[in-house]
Amino acid sequence: MALTPPAYGWSSVDLGPDLGMSSVRSEGGIVVTSRRGDPFVTGKLTTRALKPDQFADMQAFVVDACDRNERIDVVNPRYRLPRAYTDATWPLITDPAISAITDLYHLSLSGLQTGMTLKRGDRLCIVQENVGGGESVAYRWLAADVTVTSAIAQAVQITPRLPMGIFAVAATVKFKNPFARLAIVPGTIEAVITDDYLTSITFEVSEALR
Repeated sequence: MALTPPAYGWSSVDLGPDLGMSSVRSEGGIVVTSRRGDPFVTGKLTTRALKPDQFADMQAFVVDACDRNERIDVVNPRYRLPRAYTDATWPLITDPAISAITDLYHLSLSGLQTGMTLKRGDRLCIVQENVGGGESVAYRWLAADVTVTSAIAQAVQITPRLPMGIFAVAATVKFKNPFARLAIVPGTIEAVITDDYLTSITFEVSEALR
């Protein structure tokens, strides 16, 4: 079970994919790539400017989570919803689910509303309940625009690809408040003093599927 950070908010949530690829350049100048692992998300989080009491609370939370190698769940406030929607216009009550996995880039979802519009670059997370308890989470991007034509099954393309052997049919897909499950990278926690009274905390993170 991941921890929920104190609700002071973030001034910056900078997350991006590491594609798990290596590359070399051939003698003819062609770039040749190979897989060295599954894709995952890395980045940097920065809190809003915190008052002294908030700073002390947040610093202890971050240090403790890092020290005990706990996971934290973070929603990027810029991408809380697909970009065509607001809280007032979001049409779904329950989250859709995976009905089929065509390959690691292409999913079929059930539970979307016919006529919905999703845009390339909208964020989503996939949540898989694991046998024996716990869950696995992957934070991903839509790789192509989608106009939902069927509430029964709708094909979507994601990027980067899913890790192999973790996610399966019936996993939940969250487009509203999609969260990344992250581990804090040791040695990266810094305090940024903005003036005599306000201080931000910044640290690097890496996706932790479980």
